[in-house]
Amino acid sequence: MIVARWNRAILTPSGIARRLFGLDRGTPVEVRVPVDHYGPYQIKHGGIVVIPADDRLIVQPDAATFAELERAKLVAARSINSLPETPFTAAGINIRYRATASVGALLEITSQTTDSRLSDAGLSIAARSLRRAVEWKGGRINIDVESQPDSFFTIQLNFDRTSEDKDAIRSWLEVPIDEIQCITNNIMERYIGASQEDYCDDETD
Repeated sequence: MIVARWNRAILTPSGIARRLFGLDRGTPVEVRVPVDHYGPYQIKHGGIVVIPADDRLIVQPDAATFAELERAKLVAARSINSLPETPFTAAGINIRYRATASVGALLEITSQTTDSRLSDAGLSIAARSLRRAVEWKGGRINIDVESQPDSFFTIQLNFDRTSEDKDAIRSWLEVPIDEIQCITNNIMERYIGASQEDYCDDETD
């Protein structure tokens, strides 16, 4: 995701096809238009979906893998190169997982000794969450873990870089995917305490 003040007149389906996907003029792309609710249209090509809004540009892969996330990052980076006059604010890379409640490490890090106070007040806890932010390569990794009522956990890592310098935003999007995967695995295994067998890719964008 890139936060900026986009000129929607430029980010038409044809403009996205040429500027972001690098396609020749007239190359067909899939255009998805919301029918029963208000929202931005979506442009899809080669397994990558681009969603332009007034204040942000979302680029997400259909397949939730690090290899496809790398392709999505490169498409997002092209928006900076092709629209240099756009005022940029931030860029974020989101990685989400789901894990079953049988993972004891997740139960441990989201449990709170003060929960009994809510129970004493006659209140039932519907969800628990944990949030941390760590510095990384000039930006931040926001770590969110939440337990759901259906006995599942969601884990999100948000790689956030806030800057009005388009070169800083571009550099953030061009961080090698191997480094992102490495720090992700370190956080999941060393901090959260979940092995790769405990969690599976849910969504990346």
